Amino acid sequence: MEFNLTYLFSITAIIVSIATIFITRKNLKKQLRLSKLEEILEILHFLNGYYSSLLKVFIGIEKSIESLQNSNDITKEIKETIKYRKGLIDTISKETITNKILRLRVLSNAYIKNSSKEGGLKVRIHTVADLFYHMYMFTFLDGDSDLIRKNKNAIIPPPDKMSKYIRKIENDLIVEMNLGYRSLKENEQEEYFKNQFKKDIEM
Repeated sequence: MEFNLTYLFSITAIIVSIATIFITRKNLKKQLRLSKLEEILEILHFLNGYYSSLLKVFIGIEKSIESLQNSNDITKEIKETIKYRKGLIDTISKETITNKILRLRVLSNAYIKNSSKEGGLKVRIHTVADLFYHMYMFTFLDGDSDLIRKNKNAIIPPPDKMSKYIRKIENDLIVEMNLGYRSLKENEQEEYFKNQFKKDIEM
């Protein structure tokens, strides 16, 4: 009887140990995926933060190319575009963009599941990456590239629509994290700033 109990306890201990290993492994994989999804969020925020500036230069270069096709005069607008472009490139280098975009693609491929429906999360993240990269390269090369030249079918969203689009991706990423949280709604911070911020800092 004593032997049977000892044997039973031993078997139970082994089963518990194996179960613990599997649970620990599952938790580690979950923590790893969470950290990678957080990194995707960080990169998207980084890109969105520069989108308005990038779009301004992008449009300026397009207009400059059109202007120079009709005249060799360097207008005030062209000079401003050149200056603004230099400032953008000094702030965010080609290497930085290339590394961010590459990292975004690798992480989304590895840690976001494929979707059978059109417009899945992974596809939308890759679309943001491609759009930003092509716009930046167009800007970096002064539009001098057949590979990235804007065509009549290109879709270049205004900053407000791009921000809204990225916020939707952010919400879907947070759902993927399955932590029970959500991102701030568009007007929550603005409402707080208007109605409560002054009161809070004066307390």
